Amino acid sequence: MKKSKWFLGTAISGILAVVCFVVGTIASFNLPSGASYGVAKAYGDTSSEDFLRMLPNIMIIACGVFLVVAIVLLVIGLIQKKKGNNQ
Repeated sequence: MKKSKWFLGTAISGILAVVCFVVGTIASFNLPSGASYGVAKAYGDTSSEDFLRMLPNIMIIACGVFLVVAIVLLVIGLIQKKKGNNQ
């Protein structure tokens, strides 16, 4: 891979981490109320409420994964850049 591809991958992964963080933050403020969960439970279908309650946790995990990938790609890109300058 060329050196610039590593930094491009870092940028894309960083942007995805920020998007996951923003979506997770918005989802955490807009959780369904207990009353709507009770109504859905009475009808026997709580799948959408369960997903909305789990969405902030999913986004936090995705944000962490994308941040780790961005850091790894940045380190690899910096190592490749340093090797290119020494040769």
